[in-house]
Amino acid sequence: MQTAAGFPPSIFRVFIQTRDETRLNLYKKVNSTFDLNLEGRLEEYENLAAGSSYDTRTANLRSNIRVSTDGTLTLTGRLSERDTKNITGFLNSIDTTWSAGALLDFRERDGQRQFYRYDYTDQKVESATNTYIATHKAQARISNKVREEIRLQGGIDYGENSTLQEGGATAGVLYREKFAPAFFIPVVFDAGYDISAGISDFATETAGVDEGSGWYYGNAISLSLGSDGLEKEQMNIGYSYSNKRDHSPVNNDLWRHTYRASFSSQRITNTMLRGSASYTSQEDTSEGGSLVATQQPGTNQQRRTFTYDINAEHRLSAAVSLAVGATRGDTKSTLYTLSTLTPPSVTISEDEVIYGSVFFNYPITRMLLYRANAREEVRSSTGGDTRSHQINMNLDYRIRSIFMGLEYRWRQDIPDVGLKTEQQYFFAKISRPF
Repeated sequence: MQTAAGFPPSIFRVFIQTRDETRLNLYKKVNSTFDLNLEGRLEEYENLAAGSSYDTRTANLRSNIRVSTDGTLTLTGRLSERDTKNITGFLNSIDTTWSAGALLDFRERDGQRQFYRYDYTDQKVESATNTYIATHKAQARISNKVREEIRLQGGIDYGENSTLQEGGATAGVLYREKFAPAFFIPVVFDAGYDISAGISDFATETAGVDEGSGWYYGNAISLSLGSDGLEKEQMNIGYSYSNKRDHSPVNNDLWRHTYRASFSSQRITNTMLRGSASYTSQEDTSEGGSLVATQQPGTNQQRRTFTYDINAEHRLSAAVSLAVGATRGDTKSTLYTLSTLTPPSVTISEDEVIYGSVFFNYPITRMLLYRANAREEVRSSTGGDTRSHQINMNLDYRIRSIFMGLEYRWRQDIPDVGLKTEQQYFFAKISRPF
């Protein structure tokens, strides 16, 4: 819940936002070859000041079935319904989505591994303008270890929605080798290459007119070098490149470079140091959208992203530990469109976070555990700076085979511009295996 601020709580304290969440989970392991997991969730939100609200009802299903000594069939299902009223950026609508999936996965045997996947998503939005989207996606992969350091892989992909059909084949090779030169630390070198090709067919959604079809091809290369055998340090650097050239009316072209590096060390007693950095440069175009609906038709988008983070954790005792760190992300995105009414949109975002946390774990009795942590955070972004204070407390209790948990969360955000906000969260959980 969120409260108005600017006055002492004893003088003025009005709840302007409330959110209630109820969850129910049932897990049953029928036998060694079959299990079933069911989860239900109800979320209710209301903003009293703005007169806006939403209700979200969600049901999830997951089941694992062992079909052979090496194969497992995983079935998933999800049904979600959201009723939205006066939420900024959303229409007054009822959004119903249900999805189902099946994954048949065989673990590696005699150097060979394979899996087969199918996913279906159905989305219906009832509002001033009703919309309906159904998406099918299928995938098959097989890999074979020809030598200890070389693995060949291949497969097929297929997907379709109301306007786009896409299908093709892919093949590639993976290489992994360990080196121990006398003048340097032992390292592991990984390299991979994939090539894919297929056919795309595009039709307009409103008129149902076939715009035509054409072929596409793509390449993907990955390289990485990591330390091996060091007792207290781990280091890794990597590079990946991927591109796609689409000669169909869809024109879903893609070009992407990614550089990354990471480091961790435990050389200081009771202390872990970590750091990572990455840079991504990407450009993509689309005339007919995509199966994952991340690209609008008739657009060209360019994006540059740089991120880094560094953090340190130190254990003072068996019950108390400290953590400090900083993260930063810079993104510049330019979206071009064929429209002459609007200029290209440029989005620049800079986000920097500096934080410190303290963690506390204390077993009150053999059956009762108390956990707590506090976090101080300063976030700097293009919209201004925000200071945050957070406190989380948990009480875990076990009696025989019954598990009970109580959780409390409190957070206060103080921006340089705007109102101070305060949120509180209470959660109770009870579970028992059968």
